[in-house]
Amino acid sequence: MNNKQEIELTEINNAPTSDENLFKKVDLSLLKGVNVELEAVVGKTTIAVNSLFALKKGEVLPLDQAVNDEIYLKLNNEIIASGRLVAVDGCFGIEITSISES
Repeated sequence: MNNKQEIELTEINNAPTSDENLFKKVDLSLLKGVNVELEAVVGKTTIAVNSLFALKKGEVLPLDQAVNDEIYLKLNNEIIASGRLVAVDGCFGIEITSISES
C-alpha cells in the first residue's frame, strides 16, 4: 500500500483578487444568463477493470499529480486557467494563479 498522507488546505475567506479578467473584454449582454460548466482537473490514474470492481471503502487511489502541482480549470475540455487547491467555507476551491493565453 502507498504511503497515505493527509494534506491541509489553505482556508480562503474574501481573498483579494487581481484586476486581470479571465477573459478578454467582450460584450456579454447576450450571454450573461447562460451557465457553463467548468471542470477542475486534480489528477488521474489508470486502473485495471478487475481492480476497479475489487475496490473497497477506505482504499486510496493515488493520482499522477503531486500535492503542490497546479490544478487546471477546463471549459469545454480546453485549459483556460490554472491555480492551487484551497478550502472555501468547508468546500474545495481553486485560487487562480495563471490565465491561459488564447
